[in-house]
Amino acid sequence: MLAREKKILVALTDADGCVFNPLAEWLQLHIIANYQEFLFKYGRDPESYRQNQRIIDEKLTELLRELEQATSYQNGSPVQVQGLEPVPLLMEKILKLLGFRDPSTLDSSDRDTILLDAKTAYRKYLSHMGPLGQKVLDQMVLCANKPFLTELAARVTAEQFDLLVLLCGSNRQSKALDDFNNEENASGSFFPMMITLRDKINDLLSAGTSGVKCVLDMFLLADLYGELDPGVSFKLILDVLFNPSHQREEEEKHHDYIFDQKKFSLVYAMLHHLARQYPKDKITLAFFEDREDIYMALMKAFKANPDLMPKNIVMEFWPYSGNLPRNKHIRTNDIDGLSDEKIVAVQGTGETDMNFYENVLKIAVLSGYDEDTHPSIDSVSDMDFDEFRRQRKLTSDTPALADDFLVSPVPHSATLFGSRDMQREVTVSTAAQAGVSRLLDASPPQDDYSKFTY
Repeated sequence: MLAREKKILVALTDADGCVFNPLAEWLQLHIIANYQEFLFKYGRDPESYRQNQRIIDEKLTELLRELEQATSYQNGSPVQVQGLEPVPLLMEKILKLLGFRDPSTLDSSDRDTILLDAKTAYRKYLSHMGPLGQKVLDQMVLCANKPFLTELAARVTAEQFDLLVLLCGSNRQSKALDDFNNEENASGSFFPMMITLRDKINDLLSAGTSGVKCVLDMFLLADLYGELDPGVSFKLILDVLFNPSHQREEEEKHHDYIFDQKKFSLVYAMLHHLARQYPKDKITLAFFEDREDIYMALMKAFKANPDLMPKNIVMEFWPYSGNLPRNKHIRTNDIDGLSDEKIVAVQGTGETDMNFYENVLKIAVLSGYDEDTHPSIDSVSDMDFDEFRRQRKLTSDTPALADDFLVSPVPHSATLFGSRDMQREVTVSTAAQAGVSRLLDASPPQDDYSKFTY
């Protein structure tokens, strides 16, 4: 008897500006501005929690109620915010608490740096306050994403999906980029937050009758570039976060990846990873992204090249920075539908790329990647899609390749572009570097790609 085709909903979600959205920052500023004395008194010293647990837990319980009441959401409407002062007033209040009597005398750069330091410090103070302190940090993000969480849980029931999968669609595809964005935004790591999102969605699902679960798929591009099994990098990152003493001994196991400004190689990898995981099932991939330049570029690229998508996947584009599109219930394949806040959907027509680990490296090569002169790529703009079709092989005819890549990785220094186009030093394994070099050797002369360098 043939197994029934399952319906799978996948939420491929961005982090900065999306899950870590402006409302989450607003709630964070509210907490700092109104609980500064409490946080400073009890959060600076990790030992303080043990000595003052009852007092701290009572105040944190009050704070959790306040966060929950500050935001409300009804299906189809924008999030309603109650009891929060406007962001500019909260910023001014925080700066005055920090000793700046006239914040207007600060230039914007100094102001932003001071506020970032404050957000970083008070995240640390809350993390010192036991389980409820961590719950407050989580609750800021959960309350800021009620539309996202509610929509996914409701849709599973309404459309009778058999499984909900949560997957990282952020450029935080490695420890280095996650660390960098955390330092830039004081948001915390995205990887524990994905676990929190999964758990919250499962709480919402358990209130219904569908019996469906949300699972977290831990695949990252760091796995691909390090030639690791899917999920290994995610688990290594969690290990360091929850066991800081492992930082040094685990450092050489972390890999980075070639940053793709419009995320084409990222999404390509995720699409074919999913198709390999669920080859006989019907997959709806909902891509949540706040940046218009990214989702527009990807919509146009996949609409023009649906054969590069597996035929058992339809990809939906959800502009999201805290509120859902007004006409989210309407699907269209017309990009102009975005202006009416409809959801643009593209149906894949191609075969599953069983060799996508190597073909993502080909995307980097064909996009002009060069470690020194072109360390990040924009494959949507720079890659010849027809040439990629000619060069990619959907199955590997070099089985030894995996063994070559699975040797103990020795980090290789490379300058890549971090999120928001900020440069930083990260590591790409010599295995991945060798893979790129190997593909370069099989490609047209490097001179052909000179126009891509900068």
